[in-house]
Amino acid sequence: VGALRGLGGLVAAAAHSAAHAAQSAAHATEMLLGETHVAATHKKEQEHGHHESVRVTDEDIAKLRRSVGFDDDLDSYAFDVAKLTSRFKNKERVPSRIRVRIYFVKAICIFGKQVEGFFGKAFIDPYLAYKLGNVLVSMRNMAQFNTNVPSFYRVEERDIVMPAEARLQVDLFDYQDAFGEAINGEKLIGSTVIDLEDRWHSAAWRDAMDRRQQIPTENRALINPQLSGQNCGSIEMWVEMIDSVRASDIKASELRKPPAMEIEVRLVIRTCKNVKLWDGTKTDVKVTVDLECREYEGVTMGFPKLQATDVHYGSTGNAIFNWRIVYPRIVMPTKSCTMDLKLYQANSISADEFIGAVSIDLRRYVERVARDMDCIYIEKADLQFSASTGGDDAGEGGEAAAADAEDENVGSVQFEMWFMTQSEANQKRAGKGREDPNDYPQLVTPAEGRGWGDVLGGFSISLPDLGLMKKIIPIVLFTLLCLVLLRFIGLL
Repeated sequence: VGALRGLGGLVAAAAHSAAHAAQSAAHATEMLLGETHVAATHKKEQEHGHHESVRVTDEDIAKLRRSVGFDDDLDSYAFDVAKLTSRFKNKERVPSRIRVRIYFVKAICIFGKQVEGFFGKAFIDPYLAYKLGNVLVSMRNMAQFNTNVPSFYRVEERDIVMPAEARLQVDLFDYQDAFGEAINGEKLIGSTVIDLEDRWHSAAWRDAMDRRQQIPTENRALINPQLSGQNCGSIEMWVEMIDSVRASDIKASELRKPPAMEIEVRLVIRTCKNVKLWDGTKTDVKVTVDLECREYEGVTMGFPKLQATDVHYGSTGNAIFNWRIVYPRIVMPTKSCTMDLKLYQANSISADEFIGAVSIDLRRYVERVARDMDCIYIEKADLQFSASTGGDDAGEGGEAAAADAEDENVGSVQFEMWFMTQSEANQKRAGKGREDPNDYPQLVTPAEGRGWGDVLGGFSISLPDLGLMKKIIPIVLFTLLCLVLLRFIGLL
């Protein structure tokens, strides 16, 4: 009985423990389910809020599809493959063949003397070449020699297929002879590249081409890959493109070189002062003017490059001329234009003897007149003659003599000068010296240094001091000479 009671107690205790454990497990399960439900509910709430925060609207899509800096028309086809292909491959927009017209006007070439192959030349011999698609055209046979500012005024036409042949490259080369080309090859001055497809699909460019027929002129920079970062010049040009079918109806624009600008220079030599006395007492003064300009074409009009004044005889230091020097038809542009004034002791029998010289650079004045079309007047100005310029002395000690002569005061010249366009000069005609038409300005023959006594003094004939008879004797001699001539021809 005692054993059974003990066994019954153990079973009751085990049952109570099991009931307690089941109750604890049920409570734990309930808590776990509650936490899971709360977590799931919180996750759903988070997911719902997240979906609400990242929801993409139509406005967001429009912003993503918009191209920054471009018009809305681009957005209508840029993100649609079918529309994009249709736009750039449609025959209505891109004809099967397109006529390209290239207008070459002129160029400015800039290069460094250190560039290998140029040999330090002051001027080069440029010529054009261009590559359109796979076609290379060289104008080597039309090279322009000895110039850095070539003028082309040429139109080139080619038919191309877009977009395969839409790249245009224009090159400017320096001409090399057969020997130079064999050693150095072609010398590139610079290049420029144009994307013709970009031009063709530009609404602004098409509007200028189709409606107004006014394609703007371009000044395109010339780039040389060997001279990175350096300016190699520019080329003035423009490009036209039309459907090849319409090319016969729309003629190419006429590209004609403008008429050459011509300048006239007038110099009036007024006086010379402090002229070196040749024999210690007097000098027979004469001034010559020589124009150094390759573009001068006035010789055919009777105006030589070398012009001279008359002679002021018996000058004691001062001389009066009132003499006009005229140089018409200086064709612009010019590379160099200088005027050399030389002072001489005039000799009737032997050659004139050099006293001094001075040079004037006229280029900046004629270029200014050609640019502004306004007359330039240089009021009375004085220039000092230099004895070291223009002389023919040579030999031992020549350099030392030239240095000493440079410091010597051999005289000065007072002058006026006019620079004007040839059209203006034709309306204000003036002759050489004091010849007709003696206008602009009118010049009066000076009396000093032109009398018989001055002329005879030039032959070193010394007359005794006879007072009034010294002035009458030349008149008597001239009268006797006339009588002899009249008798000789039988009129007496």
